[in-house]
Amino acid sequence: IDKNAAHILQPDITWLGGITEARRVMALASANDVLVVPHGSSIYSYHLQFAFVNAPLGEFINLSPDGCEIKPYFGALFPDEPLPKDGKITLEQISKPGFGCTLRKEGLRRPYPRSKEEVSANREKNLSALKATDVKPVMPLVGSYMPCMPGSKS
Repeated sequence: IDKNAAHILQPDITWLGGITEARRVMALASANDVLVVPHGSSIYSYHLQFAFVNAPLGEFINLSPDGCEIKPYFGALFPDEPLPKDGKITLEQISKPGFGCTLRKEGLRRPYPRSKEEVSANREKNLSALKATDVKPVMPLVGSYMPCMPGSKS
C-alpha cells in the first residue's frame, strides 16, 4: 500500500487470518484510498463490505455447475445463507448476529475423535483458566517500535 503497488486489494479472509485481520487490511486500505474487493468470502466479507466505503462491490463465487442458477457457497451448512438478488446482497439479509446466518448443526462431527478423558481434561483446563486471578492479559507485539529490540529507535 505504501508503495502504491496495487490499486485494488483482494484479500481472502479465510487465508488472511480471519475477520479481525481483514478489518485491519480494510482500514489501512481505506486510510490510503485503496479499493478492496474481498475474494469470494461470502458471509465472511459481507459485513466488512457494508462497513467500509472503499469496498464498492463484492465477489460472489457461483458454484452452480452450469452457472445458470445461484447456489449457496457453503451448500446446506447455513440454511439461511444470503444469496444475491438482482446482483446484490442487502443489509437486511445479514442483520442477524454473527455473520448473519444460522449454522446447521445436524450431521456436524469432529474431524478427529476425542476420548472422554481428553474432553474432560480440556474442559478443566479452560475452566481453571477462567478462574485464574493472578494472570494479567498480555498481547505480544513485534516490530521496530518495541523498546530494547535491535534496530529500534528508543
